Amino acid sequence: MQVSPARVTELLTILHRWATARGLEPTEIVYVPSTRDRSTLRFTADGDPAAERAFATHWMEPKLSAAARQRLVERRAKQPDLVVLSAPITTCC
Repeated sequence: MQVSPARVTELLTILHRWATARGLEPTEIVYVPSTRDRSTLRFTADGDPAAERAFATHWMEPKLSAAARQRLVERRAKQPDLVVLSAPITTCC
C-alpha cells in the first residue's frame, strides 16, 4: 500500500468497527505463499503480531453453519500449488 503505516492501522480499525457493527464474526486465516519454503506470509515490515492478526482476519456471516465456515477457512488457507515455468531452449545458427 502506498500509504503510511498509521493510515493502514486507521483503515483496519474502521474495518473492524464496521464488521463488528454488522454482526460479522472474525476468523483468522493463515496465508501460505506459493514458494518452496512455504513460510507464512507477512503483511508488515516489522511482523508486529497484532497488525499481522488484523491483516489475516476475515469477517464471516454468523448464520453460516459450522461446516460451511470450516469449508471457507480450509479453502482460503489452502496452500497454492507450486508452478514450474520452463523457457524453451533454442539453438542459434
